[in-house]
Amino acid sequence: TSARRPTTLHYMQDAAQTELDDVVEVGLDREPADEPSKVGIASLRAIDDEDLGGSDKARLMGTPAGSVGEGLVVNWHSYARPFEAGALSLVALLQLAALGGGDWLHGTNRDAEPVFAGLRAAMVGNQTGRLDEACQPSDPSDRVTCAVKAAGGVAATLLTLALVSSLLLLGRLALEAMHSRGMLAVAVAKLKEQRVPLSSLAPVRSHGPPAAWAALLLLQCLALLQYAASSPASLGAGRAELGFSYGLVRLALIVSMLGCLAHAVSAGALSDAGDELLLEALDAAQSGLTGLGKRPRLLQSALLAWLVIEVLRWAVAVGWGGLLALYGLAAQRLRSRLHLKLWALATSVCLLFDVLQLASMPYAPLQWLLLLCKAVALFLLLRFQEEHL
Repeated sequence: TSARRPTTLHYMQDAAQTELDDVVEVGLDREPADEPSKVGIASLRAIDDEDLGGSDKARLMGTPAGSVGEGLVVNWHSYARPFEAGALSLVALLQLAALGGGDWLHGTNRDAEPVFAGLRAAMVGNQTGRLDEACQPSDPSDRVTCAVKAAGGVAATLLTLALVSSLLLLGRLALEAMHSRGMLAVAVAKLKEQRVPLSSLAPVRSHGPPAAWAALLLLQCLALLQYAASSPASLGAGRAELGFSYGLVRLALIVSMLGCLAHAVSAGALSDAGDELLLEALDAAQSGLTGLGKRPRLLQSALLAWLVIEVLRWAVAVGWGGLLALYGLAAQRLRSRLHLKLWALATSVCLLFDVLQLASMPYAPLQWLLLLCKAVALFLLLRFQEEHL
């Protein structure tokens, strides 16, 4: 197995014991601390708050600017804010697509016609109509239509509020980025001239983003739960199934959780133990992605493609097949013969049942691509087994 590399946290804890004159030589111009032994994680967060340049940060972390490689320490905290912004952008796009999607629920009506219901409209056969116009509460035969309309109306309201929360968070990040580049200097000066109490906004800046993130996650969960519980079990004949548009919100919830974690890291909301655990996991993942030979890298690429496809399939159905891909990546990282054999056995069984499932659903391109990734990964491990140890 490969030697354990120090994490960013360990690096800062060791550096805190050295002379502070070395820090001054790096160019930070910091005042000597009264108790150098207590710098620890706080020094890293203070450095991030000062918004140092990329080269200064890289020199402090012992990493050449713009380079990531084996044995080098990465300042993961500097990636938290960009990751949060990217996650929010993706969440907003997914929610917009879900709001305008026409496949929240699908099934078959009593006339054996396919039905695809959105939040506001539905398509029956080749005809599309609005749910509020089709629903007649006085007509017992429209009971299903009215149930779909009611479920869609509440879900649309909750999801719209979630979209507003994500846009507010994106706007806050954009304003902070503009302020850090001096693009709001004129506006801030005018506010000061008008004696606007900017200090009164401090509670909003500190408590607003966590509240918005909590609201975003809660509204997404409520939209999913409410629609699944309120939508009818059948559209007239056979069982009704939740559709692709519903799955987009489920995928948005996963991305929102990752973005919320990135916000917690950038805001310093994690405990010291949680911060250290996260940094160790990221360092282990980064070291596992570097320093591989040609064939081990091919195996790794197949496993990563498998993992990405499994995540994307959450827009169609909930599945935990990605955990097997993660186990394969961990086994390759550990170079453990036992774990690689166990992964190969589990993947073989998984391939068998995938083939049996595909026999009844020939038109499933994502499923076929997933099957190909699994088969390629298993072949590379079995054919070139010694190169992965």
